[in-house]
Formats: sequence, C-alpha cells, structure tokens
Amino acid sequence: MSNVIGIGHDLWIASSALYKDGNFKIAIPEERLNRLKGFQGFPTKSIKHILSESNLSTKDIDLFCIGWNPSQYFNCLHPRFSNTPRWRAEMLFAIPNHILSMSEGIDIGTTYMEIQGLKGKFAFYDHHMCHSFCSYYLSDFKESINISLDGRGERKTCSINTIINGEFKELAHTLYPSSLGLFYGAFTQLCGFKPHSDEWKFMALGALSNDEKSVKNFKKLIDQIIYLNGYEIVLDMSYFSYDQPDVYGKSWIKQNLVNLLQINPIEKWDDSASEKNIYYELAKAVQLKFEEIVKQLIFKAISDTGIKKITITGGCAMNSVCNGKLHKWFPSCEFYIPPYPDDSGISIGAAIIGSKEIGSPITKIEKKNYIYTGHDYNRNEILNCIKESGLNFKDNEENWNNIARLISEGNLIGLFNGKSEFGQRALGNRSILGDPRKLETKTLLNKAVKYREEFRPFAPAVLKEYAHQIFEDYVDSYFMERVLEVKMQWRSKIPAVVHFDNTARLQTVSKDINGNFYKLIAAFHQITGIPLLVNTSFNLNGEPNVENPKDAIRTFFSCGLDYLLLGQFLISKK
Repeated sequence: MSNVIGIGHDLWIASSALYKDGNFKIAIPEERLNRLKGFQGFPTKSIKHILSESNLSTKDIDLFCIGWNPSQYFNCLHPRFSNTPRWRAEMLFAIPNHILSMSEGIDIGTTYMEIQGLKGKFAFYDHHMCHSFCSYYLSDFKESINISLDGRGERKTCSINTIINGEFKELAHTLYPSSLGLFYGAFTQLCGFKPHSDEWKFMALGALSNDEKSVKNFKKLIDQIIYLNGYEIVLDMSYFSYDQPDVYGKSWIKQNLVNLLQINPIEKWDDSASEKNIYYELAKAVQLKFEEIVKQLIFKAISDTGIKKITITGGCAMNSVCNGKLHKWFPSCEFYIPPYPDDSGISIGAAIIGSKEIGSPITKIEKKNYIYTGHDYNRNEILNCIKESGLNFKDNEENWNNIARLISEGNLIGLFNGKSEFGQRALGNRSILGDPRKLETKTLLNKAVKYREEFRPFAPAVLKEYAHQIFEDYVDSYFMERVLEVKMQWRSKIPAVVHFDNTARLQTVSKDINGNFYKLIAAFHQITGIPLLVNTSFNLNGEPNVENPKDAIRTFFSCGLDYLLLGQFLISKK
C-alpha cells in the first residue's frame, strides 16, 4: 500500500493532493482554507486537511512529491548562498551546488532527499513535467502531445512533449526569460491590471475592440517583439524588464516598448476613463499574437509526431478565448484542457509521477471525482453552522423547481452544493446563479456582488443536450475552459452571458458529472424555456471561492445576494 502526497509550494495558488495505491483521493488549494486568494506559500492547512480527511499522519506517507526541482539551479555556483550560508540547514543546498558547479555535462533530473526517522522520501520534479502528467492522466488519451506554457518553471517557460502509455519524452523547450506567459502578463500590466493575476481581465478587454486597422498596426509591431524559431519562443528582452531582480512588483516593461507602441501605460484600469479604445485594440492584437504562437507550436508538434491528441496545460491554458479556437484550427484532432491547468494542478501532477515511480499503476479518474475534491459537508454539519449563526431557514428538500422559480423572478442565489471545486472556476457546487434573460443580471452581479469591472463577462452553465443549439461549432466545455460564439438567434434571449463580441465562456452541464446542478438548470428550462443559468464563482472580489458553510454565510451577508441554498437549506434576506 502506498500513500503519496503531491505539493505545489511557492507557486501561484499553492495546493496539495493525495494518491493512494495509484488512485486519486483528495486535493485542495491552500487559499480555500487560509482565505488568502492566490496564496503562494507552503500549503500547511491543505496538507493537514488531507491527512485528517484520510486518517493519516506524515509518518504514513511514502513519498512527498514537489512540483518544482530547485536542483536545476545547481550547475552554476551561487556564491552569495553557497559560500556563506545564513543557516546551517542551507548546507543541503550549498554542498551539492559546489560539487555540481565543478561538474560538466550533467543534465539534472529528478532530485530525492531522505531523512532518517521519516518514512517518506522527498522527490522534486520538473515543473512542466508535472503540468504535463496532470493533463495527460486526467484526459482519456493513451498517447498525447502535451503543450505546457506558463510564465516560468525552474528555467523552462514552455515544454513540448509526448506521453505515450505513461512514458514521457520532451521534444523541445524554451528557457527563461523568453516566455509567452510573461509576455502576456507584461501587456496585462501595461493596461492597468495586475500581472500573474488579472490576465483573464486583459483577455476579456480585447472583445471591445472595433478598429481592425488599429489592431493590425499593433499586431505588426508586436510581431517584431515575439516570434517562434522552430519550437523556441523568442522574445526581444530590450522591451521588457521582468527579468531584472529589482523590478519585482514594479514595471515589467521598458521605455522602448512605450516608444514602439506609442501608448502610455495605465497605472490602474478605470472603467470611467474616456480614452480606452486604444487599449482595447492593443489587447486584441496581443491576444492574436498569443493565439498565433500556440497554433504554430501545435502544428509543428503534430507534423513531427503524427499524434492528433493534444493536451494544453500550464497557466497559459487558462486563456479560454484561445482554447475555443483549437478545434476549428485542427478539426481532425482531439484536445483536452484540464480544469486546473494553472499551478494549482501541479500537486496532482507531482503525486501522479511519484505514484508511478514507486510502482503504483495510475487509475484514470472520472471527471466528477477530479472536479469536485473538497470536503463533503453533511446535513448535520451544515445545519449546526446555520443554527450557530442564528439564521432563519427553510428545508428546501431538493425542491429544484422552487430555486429555479426564485431565479426566474430575478433573484441572485448563492449555491453551496456537495464538495467544492478544486480549480479556479465555479462549476455548480460553489456558485452564484442568476437569470441569463435579463441584462440587468450582469450589471447587478458586477455592482452588488462581485464589485468588479463593468466590462467583464459572466459564464453560462448550459445543459449538454441543448448546447449545440446555442453555440457555433460547439464542443463540450465541462470546465468553462472554452469561449465559443453564441448563435445569432440566441443572443437576445440570454444577454446577461453574451460578451461584447457575441461570445461566451460556457460550462457544459451533464447529469453524470453534477446531477443536482443539472436538475436545477432543467427546472429553470421548464419554467422559462432557457436551458442555462448565469454561473459565477461564489466569492467576493479579492477573495477565494467559499469552501465551508461559514464562508458561504459570511459572503452571503457581505454582498447583494437574495438567497443562499446551503445544502438543502434555503436562507433568505427577504
């Protein structure tokens, strides 16, 4: 029997995951427990939660797997740390650093550490390999090309690899500082948003563009800055400063870029500003270049390998606009994007690799079991929490028609249902729901609940059987991973979820993945004739999604929601 814990530490959204005998058991991001959105530190609460839920202690763990391999820095001597350790424990780094800096031609792979007295060893795996194993084993593919793109790993910012029957082979990679993710982040910052955080806001901005000539002009300039040389992403760093140690938290761009584009950086985006169009056009041009590079990488990998099943992973795979075009660019191929391609999924990828290494065959997981991974709060736990809060409530007794009716009457409802979602997107268990027929639903959600920028869209959660009637070139999008075009005849029927360019980032809802959410949308369809709901994450701006009943109650009373369905209990402000 083997117990393996995967750890995503010092990454964007720290997390941990448990595999037992090659079977996925549980995973949770640290931010859900410490309530610090995007937490990057060590996932202490997450690991303790996993051990408690599984009736294990650290002594029961056979392997601790970390999705970052610091040994990749050993080849070059670091005199500041290795010659003068500030703490004696740094000898664990300093001595290997000295030895390896004297050695030539060593390609540093996985690193292991064993401490007598602790059963489990520590294994440090390549970051992009963890991304790729996560996406491969969550997919249904036996063989796949895996395109891993993000800001950066240890040294790589991109890995093009194949996994065939579980065997990993890297075809090529790009080294820091050239990075598609950081290129996109720099422009995110230029337009007044926070890099490493608000890239999806910048992505949504491009939909407001309506000057094709201006977009083309920007695109021509951007073509000079970033391009592909075979598989290698080449970025002209004379325009960027994010690789300089003194700019962390400051400007990622140099004056050269401002001069080239003839555009002034914005310190903070303001919806009320008068001259915004030029930033819409720039965002569109950057998005087009992003898509062009992804498309070229995929085309070359298919040409070189003949494999037509592809996973896209890493933080760049959160770009749902690009994801929604993959099947149109390559209609004879199959694509898979996991529900958490960002760094939160690293713990799962690391645990998979570790389980394989100690001889446990990896069992493929059903979608519902790797989407919803949190604690399943039972009736008594929820009821006790409600009573402790002194709230009045009604037992809804799974009367989904009642909830659907409330939504159809214009009410905003917080839904707390079963286990929480592991990824950043709410998929029906920790969701805020509204009526898609009313444009004011979007306005109200932005102003009274989410407190966010006016231009940002909301997602439709749509019944699988009807999705092809609503979206052009439809493909399943179970994790809100794709943006698709809404058909002409549906745009006026569901204005709350249609973005400025007539697209929507949809969630496909099926009975087998989330039965309760399906029943609710089906009840709304029966009342209104519309087989979808507005679905957004159950959180306030700047906070992570709610995890437990107390989080849900606090959030409910901190914003403009009308009702909260907490398990089977309905709480009202009215």
